[in-house]
Amino acid sequence: MYEGQKGIYTNEVEAVAECIPKDVSLAHLSPQAVLTVAYRLAFLAAPLLVGKGAKALRKEIKEDYAFAKLEAQEHDKLENFNYEPEWQRSEFVETRLS
Repeated sequence: MYEGQKGIYTNEVEAVAECIPKDVSLAHLSPQAVLTVAYRLAFLAAPLLVGKGAKALRKEIKEDYAFAKLEAQEHDKLENFNYEPEWQRSEFVETRLS
């Protein structure tokens, strides 16, 4: 902490951080979201990979993470969609309710 502000310092020039403001139980996440979290953890651990094929493996993990994140966001969007029947959106109903 510095002057009341919390901070994370790194030696990386273009460091990336993600902040999750509250604890979320894995039991409440969809399978797609859990897979995305797993890929993200693998991506964060990628600098530890060394040896033949490490660079290709890091690239593959990053691509898999991007695809899994997109899939999880789409799944979440569909689950949180509130269907509104056509008759509720009609001009007649809107006029009568206003």
